[in-house]
Amino acid sequence: MSESKKESFISKWRKKDSEIVQALKQIPICADLFRQEFVEIEKIIKQKSYKANELIFDESEINLGLYIILDGNIEIYSQSKKKDKLLACLKDGDFFGELTMITEKPSSAAAIAKTDSNVLAFYRSDLLDLLKRKPSTGIKILLNLATMMGERLRVANEILNKERRANK
Repeated sequence: MSESKKESFISKWRKKDSEIVQALKQIPICADLFRQEFVEIEKIIKQKSYKANELIFDESEINLGLYIILDGNIEIYSQSKKKDKLLACLKDGDFFGELTMITEKPSSAAAIAKTDSNVLAFYRSDLLDLLKRKPSTGIKILLNLATMMGERLRVANEILNKERRANK
């Protein structure tokens, strides 16, 4: 198959994917899933809309899942000594709340829609159900999640070590 025909075939194949599947393909926890596995996840994922300045979840409350931003801007805040500290500014294609997929502990930060925003919500309860129904798919997601969280932890440790060295 010539390179241009191959590109055309791939382009047509991708156009068949729904907006949800296209968004899922962009996040690391779905990196190595097969087409049918995306279809399984698409069945359980929820679309949600938030107005500008609407709270998605608050610090210290139990967050229900992982959120993938389809469009909009979300800011993540933490309260430090009664002051809000901006931790991250997220946009289309970014995701947050992934720790909830592993633990049911209260959130360590708040998420606020800074603009009207549309997100996909992948709830922990749905992941647990997926693990029962389709164990191989659920395990792939959990392994990818663990890998991604390990990388984020490594980066955070590097930042803390730099700060410690700078303060000596």
